Amino acid sequence: MAVNVPLILINDLPEQEIPTDDVYLIIGGNDAKKVKVSNLSEYLKKRLQIEDITTNIGNLSTNVGTLSTNVENLSEKINKKQDIIEDTGWIECKYGNGIVPYTSNSNARVRKIGNIVFLQGTLKNNTAWSTHDSILTFDKKFAPSQESRFLCQGSGLNRFLLTVRTTGICKVERYGTTKSITVETGAWLNVFATWVTG
Repeated sequence: MAVNVPLILINDLPEQEIPTDDVYLIIGGNDAKKVKVSNLSEYLKKRLQIEDITTNIGNLSTNVGTLSTNVENLSEKINKKQDIIEDTGWIECKYGNGIVPYTSNSNARVRKIGNIVFLQGTLKNNTAWSTHDSILTFDKKFAPSQESRFLCQGSGLNRFLLTVRTTGICKVERYGTTKSITVETGAWLNVFATWVTG
């Protein structure tokens, strides 16, 4: 049944801030109808999928909590791994007879990170020799699990064989270019090597 609604200015109407369930709204175009506020809100919830959004937000909140726990667990595991990975820092080697650092800042040093060992330094000799059985020595915990050999650079084009033993004693031999020669006093002996322990 058609209802004639008198025209009233919106400003003249009283405002109801919180609509109750018995409040009706008029909707429609040429065919106006009344609708309860509660029915309209239910329709809007379904249309806008607000209920699903609430559920998804709840799930998201749970997932964020799970993710946060997983991140904490991962962080703990990483910290435990860090504890397992030992880093000794640089430790100076002991020098064999007649061996000294080439300069004041070229000391021979070893460092162990996990099971990887690094040896570096530049040496010179105060005595002439063709083979040096213990040019450097370091603690056995830095020693390779099996004897290891490295080609290193000497003065000029000369090269030498550095043998790192399982005891932590380093030997130098075969100094020269095409054949073994005596290492002259004051030679430049660069030692650099990396190996695995354990």
